[in-house]
Amino acid sequence: MTGAQRQGPAARAEAIAGASAPAGAGGAAGPAEAGGADRGVRRLRAAVFVSLVIASFAAFFIAQRLKHTPTAIQLFYVDPVFHPEGGPKPHREAITFRLQRPDHVTVEIWSSPEAGSATASTVVATLVSHRVVAAYTPLELTWNGRLGAHRDGNRRPTGPPAPAGEYRVMVILSHQKVEQFSPHDFTLVRKGRR
Repeated sequence: MTGAQRQGPAARAEAIAGASAPAGAGGAAGPAEAGGADRGVRRLRAAVFVSLVIASFAAFFIAQRLKHTPTAIQLFYVDPVFHPEGGPKPHREAITFRLQRPDHVTVEIWSSPEAGSATASTVVATLVSHRVVAAYTPLELTWNGRLGAHRDGNRRPTGPPAPAGEYRVMVILSHQKVEQFSPHDFTLVRKGRR
């Protein structure tokens, strides 16, 4: 006699009902179901990994493209220090740059706010207004350290002397709608003051 026959009819009915009960109906998942769940998790992990690899490659190629995209204003240079009242050279602030495409250019000198100061930058001088500049042709300008705008064919501002301090250059391109500060500030030094 087998074990099921020895247990009696009630024990056999329970054994048959347990074997035919649907998954998740109160019993533990069978081995086939556990394997299916593991496969689903593995597929999800693989999909996430592949997505991250693709996103990394895309970010790399976008960064490389941006590095090699030429900017509108190129080779932007300003002297770090100048002395308009004499002393060590230079006595005028040299400003040079070139454009990727031709445009109408305005060049302004702005005061630089001091670190921690609530004072905003302001325009103190205008060197050129709406001058037509060809592509890849260097534009070379100088600032004499005076406030105001150039007038009457004079290529330099004729106002009072600007105070000693930090300044920067703003280049405005009318057609491209670009406004860009020089990459670095520069210092105007007056006698006995820095």
